[in-house]
Amino acid sequence: MKIAIFDIDDTIVEETAFMLKYAPRFLQKKYNIDAQVANPNGYDLKEVYNLAAQFRELGFSEEQASQKANYANQEFWNKNFVSYCSQPIKNGVRETVELLRSEGYKIIFLSLRGKRKGGKHSIKERVKLFFVYKLTTAQLYRGKIRADIIRLVKNKEEKLDYIRAMNPKIVFEDRADIVQEISTIAKVFCVNTPHNVKIQFNSNVIRLDSFDTQKVKNAICHAEDSEPKKQTLLQKRLIHKKSIRNRDFITKGLTEFVYSAVCIIGRPIALRKYRPIVIGAENIPKRGPVVFAGNHRNKLDPVLIGATSPRSIHWGALLRMFQGKENLFNSTTNPIPCHLSAAFITAMGAVPIARKTDTDYLKINMESIQKLCQILIWDGAAGLFPEGTLNRRPEECNILPLKSDRVFKMAMDTDSLIIPVSVVWLPKELTSKNKVIISYGVPINSRNRTVHEISQLWLDAVDDGIETAKETIERLRMEMQSNGASV
Repeated sequence: MKIAIFDIDDTIVEETAFMLKYAPRFLQKKYNIDAQVANPNGYDLKEVYNLAAQFRELGFSEEQASQKANYANQEFWNKNFVSYCSQPIKNGVRETVELLRSEGYKIIFLSLRGKRKGGKHSIKERVKLFFVYKLTTAQLYRGKIRADIIRLVKNKEEKLDYIRAMNPKIVFEDRADIVQEISTIAKVFCVNTPHNVKIQFNSNVIRLDSFDTQKVKNAICHAEDSEPKKQTLLQKRLIHKKSIRNRDFITKGLTEFVYSAVCIIGRPIALRKYRPIVIGAENIPKRGPVVFAGNHRNKLDPVLIGATSPRSIHWGALLRMFQGKENLFNSTTNPIPCHLSAAFITAMGAVPIARKTDTDYLKINMESIQKLCQILIWDGAAGLFPEGTLNRRPEECNILPLKSDRVFKMAMDTDSLIIPVSVVWLPKELTSKNKVIISYGVPINSRNRTVHEISQLWLDAVDDGIETAKETIERLRMEMQSNGASV
């Protein structure tokens, strides 16, 4: 999947100009500082007005002056953030976004607006982040800009990690240190601002005084001409273009309608019964092709992932379930519930996955993978478990040896994002209302990566999610012990 990432502040919105306009009055009124620009090439309020030196002149110690400068910078943006979010988007940004979209790019807006003080989110900070996200969304909406993903991160390191994980083809950024870091992995458009004009970059960085769509288009064409062309599934005629005349496309629409209808009734029931703790739901793109790939510990894993995800997911399920030999919801072998379960998963758009002991297993699996690829080409969502079976002894290993890498090849063939999903069920002896923890990791982009690289990224992401879940379980255990509950 081709991805373009846009920074927001001082890239598509005039942050420095806003600061220069409103900061002097704020500093004069709040701190009795006659704010004069001391460093026109400074990055933020502290550097531009050399606030630490100003506070030292007022009698503060070195450490106190530094703390006051940081606090003044933070307080200015807290006080003026709503007003700042009413600032217009720069000219040409919308046209640039639409140009990239027409070229098949998914558009991500990535900003440091998610930064916070401590390592954990307090309730107050969660509420604040919620409103920051809504204000950011509204600012883009007023600029008539459509985003596939809006992500707010808390610091530079998290931003760089996200960019590397998404493996974008193009990035628009203003911060010099970030531009230098990512210029080796993507074509970077550095939007000129006072704090980066004196920096020298390598040849993979293109400077922009304004959002010139022709300049962007020329750079895209040059970059794509230099890349090796691979034959797509469409060119191989293994899958079809989106068309309402296509029978499979109609089937996809019908099953997703059923899926949505079932979720209206079933989702509240599942959430109430299992009370899943959900981590990282913001990592799930609302649009575009995505593959949900998770570890597997319970037959109900796909049900709970479906209940906590906004997407209609077409799952790969064991052939035995379609044959009425196994029940999704319990261990009964009674033929009537098993056949009802088979009808249910078929209506929800699942496809059969055969084991090697099944007749014609290769043919069945290839047809199912082809169907899932077709769904992804149509911007749908598919789900598979690379372990291939239930991990019945998770205490011995977080993830079983992978049975197949087909899920990763499927994502590569269809330019889809891979969502790493970590599922951990709470121990039965832990008498908690929460029964399961589901973590959604940062999406993995398969572009320019090998199957081995993708599988390793997936293993690391899912393992991290499992370890985080274990820490959450231990905190719950300690809380229950401190409250005198039996565990």
